[in-house]
Amino acid sequence: MDTDKLLDALNLDADSVNTDDVDLGTDTTATAKAPPASPTALKLDEWSVRRGEDAMSKGDVLPPILHPLISSEEEETLIAADMMGAAFELEPELAESCEDPIRHRFMEQLMQTEEYQSLHESTQLDVVASELAAGHFAQGYVELVQEVEEEKEEEEPQDGDGNDDGKKDLKKKIQAAGKAAKALGEATKDVDDLSDAQQALGIGTEDGNGDSVNAAELRKQFDLIRKNPMLRAVIDNAGRYRRYARALQRTKTMHGSDEVTGIEMGNDFSKVLPSELAMMTDNDFELIKFREFLEASLLQFEEKGTKKKAKGPIVVSIDESGSMHGNKIEQAKGFALAMGWIARTQKRWILLHGWANYGQSRILALPPSGWNQIDLIDWLSQFFSGGTDIGIPLEQLPKQWKQLGCPAGKTDMILLTDDEVNLTPEIVESFNAWKEDNEVRLYSMILTGGYGYYGSSDYEPSLAQVSDKWWKLENLNIENDAIRDALSV
Repeated sequence: MDTDKLLDALNLDADSVNTDDVDLGTDTTATAKAPPASPTALKLDEWSVRRGEDAMSKGDVLPPILHPLISSEEEETLIAADMMGAAFELEPELAESCEDPIRHRFMEQLMQTEEYQSLHESTQLDVVASELAAGHFAQGYVELVQEVEEEKEEEEPQDGDGNDDGKKDLKKKIQAAGKAAKALGEATKDVDDLSDAQQALGIGTEDGNGDSVNAAELRKQFDLIRKNPMLRAVIDNAGRYRRYARALQRTKTMHGSDEVTGIEMGNDFSKVLPSELAMMTDNDFELIKFREFLEASLLQFEEKGTKKKAKGPIVVSIDESGSMHGNKIEQAKGFALAMGWIARTQKRWILLHGWANYGQSRILALPPSGWNQIDLIDWLSQFFSGGTDIGIPLEQLPKQWKQLGCPAGKTDMILLTDDEVNLTPEIVESFNAWKEDNEVRLYSMILTGGYGYYGSSDYEPSLAQVSDKWWKLENLNIENDAIRDALSV
């Protein structure tokens, strides 16, 4: 109530009252203004806004949002900041309101989903993964804005009641949720691809064995993979093989460091016989067995220590002849990357050998202490597409062995080819002697469907003369025994 109305209600003349001293008891809460709307949909500080600006400047990762409804570069920066904040911040929080209600609605629908929570586990505090996800979030938001504006142009003005307003609000939320779901799906695929690439190239792996690579270098390497269809296929195959290898490595039976040679008396629970342990839980024998434990007279296994055998490198030698083109070489090199993961896990060297005919051979030696990812990407990209000279892996590799600098020890070699070339007695004798001298086991995988004599199931290839194990395979699917045995080394 203002002053004039109050005086009129009291039948007082304004001239007879000093209104300066009158406390009208105004209810300030009723007239208090709501806090101003935030320029961003999330609660972000200056550093977060700057991060969005930096991401927007990288046009190939988070392109500037070019849309006629977005009026300025400042607005583009705020949009980018929101999208980066949702992906990068540890605990992103939605603002109460935003100057752009459409963006606020989009972010609200995006961040309340389980899919977002799952994706956020992979992107938080990760610059490259966040930029990939933010690009898709921004694209989803722009598509929502475009759709809303198109509907406004087509919409006819109607007289509505409260129920109509409620329906419109629900429709807006459903519309935003649809665009958010699409953006999340595309972002998740890109972030998963990035994770697969990191694992395959030995960068920042979850087992702690990966190399540290700065964000700019990682982005560069990932762009190389995304732009090369063959590399993308190789990385996809590597992910499947690696997941299978991880399961096999966890479940395989490892030879212990000790060998049981008899029975002795003692109180080492790790060696006590199961029957003794069982009696310790029996009321009739409990006190007796506990006394024997104190006297170190329980029956237990007597073990003799055995020295662990040193492990040499893992060698993957791949035929890059023309007949291996396409799916064969993509599977083979994906398999090679999975063997690289095993090598790093076991602290071993990995030798990647690609060859075709004379003069077409390349060996990449990668120590467990650090991989050269650029050289690795280059090796994965190469494909000689020549003929097949089996003498290259069986003759040239042994000749170059000492120059490669690998540590001595038990060596596992996998040879993949889709061709059959007769081996001379000299090659067989020389290679087998080298195998024995260097503790090498050779696993040969022969892919059928190439050129050769694989039509008969009882045909024994010439590689059998130098192989500890060999298989004829239609493909390199993980269901094959050959893949299981190789990934179990």
